Amino acid sequence: MTSSAQVPVRCPAHDLVLHDGPEALLELAARFVRGGVDKGDQVVVVGEPAFVDDLRAATRGVTGVHLIREAARNRFPGRDMRRFADLLAALVRAPSPIRVINQMPPMTADEWLEWRRYEAAANVLLAPYPVWGTCAYDASVLEPAMLDDLLASHSHVTTPIGRRASERFEDLDERVHGYLDVPPHPIEATPPALTLDDPSAATARRAVRDLAHRAGLPSDATDFAVLAASETVTNGSLHGRPPVAVRGWVGDGRVTVTVSDEGPGPHPLVGLLPVPVDSESGRGMLILHQLIADLHHRTDGTGYTVRFSIDGARPA
Repeated sequence: MTSSAQVPVRCPAHDLVLHDGPEALLELAARFVRGGVDKGDQVVVVGEPAFVDDLRAATRGVTGVHLIREAARNRFPGRDMRRFADLLAALVRAPSPIRVINQMPPMTADEWLEWRRYEAAANVLLAPYPVWGTCAYDASVLEPAMLDDLLASHSHVTTPIGRRASERFEDLDERVHGYLDVPPHPIEATPPALTLDDPSAATARRAVRDLAHRAGLPSDATDFAVLAASETVTNGSLHGRPPVAVRGWVGDGRVTVTVSDEGPGPHPLVGLLPVPVDSESGRGMLILHQLIADLHHRTDGTGYTVRFSIDGARPA
C-alpha cells in the first residue's frame, strides 16, 4: 500500500491521568465528575464495571452522568474508537461542553502497539469537539516505553498532585511516523500452514476459510477471518506493490494470517479514524479494526505487512 502520512491534528485537552491503583483513581475521578457537573458539562465515565459502580456510589446525589460499564476483556482499539466517535456525535447535539474519563484496560506489550496508535488517533477524533478527554492508566504497571508514548500523545498530565502540560506532546508528529516500525510476531519465524503467492481475493478467501475450519473456529470468527483476508489481499493488489504474499498458521484453536506487499505502507494511523463517506478507500480496514481485536500493521525494508489473529474468544 502507499503511504500518505500527515501531521496529526492536535486536541488541546487530551489528558493522561496517572494513578496508583483503584482508590487513587476513584478519588481523581470523583473530583473530575463533580467539577464537570457543577459547571454544567456533559460528563461521561467509561471503565470496568466495578470501578463505574464504585464511582456511582462515591458521587451519590450527582445526576446526569453517562456511566458506561466496559469490561477490559471486551475492549480493543478499533472498537473503542468507533464507539467513542458515535458517543461524541450524539452528545455534541447538546450545547454544553463534554468531559470524559476513560479507565484504560491493562494491556500487554504486543497489545500496546495498537493502543498507542489509538491514543495518537484520539487527538484527531477529539479535535473538532468541545471535549476534555482523559485517559486513566495505572502508573505502577506501565513500562517505560509505554509511558514515553503516552506523554507524547497527551497534551496534559494529571496526577494526585495536580495537572501540568506534557512537555513531550511536541514529539507526537515524529513518534507517530514510526508506529508501524514494529517487529514480526514470533509465529512468523515458524513454518506456515498456508502459503499463497499473488493470489486473487477469491483464492485467499477459500484458503483462509479452510484454515479456519481446521482450527475449529466458530462461524462468526471464520467469517471475520475470510473478510480480513479478502480486504487485505484486495488492498495489497490495488494500493501496494507486487507481489502480494499470504501466509497462515494454525494452533490452539487460533488462526494467524499475514498479507504482505513490497510497498511503503499506509498512513501510520490506518484503520482507526472515520473515513469520509465519499472516500474511495479506507472503509474496509476501518471495519476490520472494529471486528478483530488482534490486528497489526508493520513496515520494514522489505515492504508492508498486515497480521491478524482470530480465535473466536471475542466475537464482535
